[in-house]
Order: sequence, then structure tokens, then C-alpha cells
Amino acid sequence: MRLGMDLANLRNALFQRGGLSVDLVLKLQAITGLVFVDQKTFAAAYKLKQAAIKSFMEEHDVDPST
Repeated sequence: MRLGMDLANLRNALFQRGGLSVDLVLKLQAITGLVFVDQKTFAAAYKLKQAAIKSFMEEHDVDPST
């Protein structure tokens, strides 16, 4: 299985600000056989992100229906 990017792009993706994209992490796991994150970790991160968005919307009085 190939990653689909050259070394320079991989280096940029790994060390850029903002972290790694989910698809890159999953590709790296598939290629290396190492498990960095599992389903439970993804679920916990998603739950935290949802809570942060809800909190932001409440603090800034954002109406999602508009």
C-alpha cells in the first residue's frame, strides 16, 4: 500500500500546525501496522469537538437555524 505523497509533502503534513488529518493517520496506520488511534479515541475526540462547538454557539448566541 502506498501513501500517495512524496517525502516532502509527508514531512509538511506531519509537522504543520493544527495536527494531522484523520485520513493521513489512517493511511499511516495501514502502511506501518502501528495503531496510533483507535475507534474509542476517535469517538472521544469527536465528542469533545461537539461540546466545544455547542459551547461556542451558546456563548456567542449563534442560531444554527438561520
